[in-house]
Amino acid sequence: MLGLIGNYRWLDSRKGEDEGGPAAGAFVRLQWVDTASSSLATAVKVSLPNRDIGEKDSITSFAIAGWQDLASLGLKRVGLYYHLQEETLAGPSKAGTRRNDLTYAISLARTWTSPDGFFGNASTFVEFYGVTDLDGNGSGRTLLTVTPGIRATIARRHILMAGVEFPLNDPMPFERIIRATYIYNF
Repeated sequence: MLGLIGNYRWLDSRKGEDEGGPAAGAFVRLQWVDTASSSLATAVKVSLPNRDIGEKDSITSFAIAGWQDLASLGLKRVGLYYHLQEETLAGPSKAGTRRNDLTYAISLARTWTSPDGFFGNASTFVEFYGVTDLDGNGSGRTLLTVTPGIRATIARRHILMAGVEFPLNDPMPFERIIRATYIYNF
């Protein structure tokens, strides 16, 4: 699968002014397992920096991700999603700046509509996300967040997602991040 990603983030800052801005990226995903009850895929993604919120680095990442239907546990139309991703940052940096990190997530989602409707597979979800710095002055530091949100596929190709990300540990430079994401699959 080839995909283009566009997103917009609003950061409610703990210190100073709130910030917001757009970013974009692209990915290639190779599906290894694709059954009615589970999937497993690898992906390579390139993300451009969101300069409006002070990002300067492009990110190249490699991920393994999957999904498991929980119907066998009596939870109809509920899925468990997960990913593990290594990220390499490229751009202007000062000595001691993080250049590599590891991200990981686990999400629980409930789908409310069929895939055939205009708003196909409309779902609510909650995601627990972590990022651990692998190098730089903060090597070993881990930041954790939780994001409740919604997702739907419009006309079978356009995916819209929205959620509010809240920090679970400190130090976090924000109170919350509001995310809106658009993905076009072609």
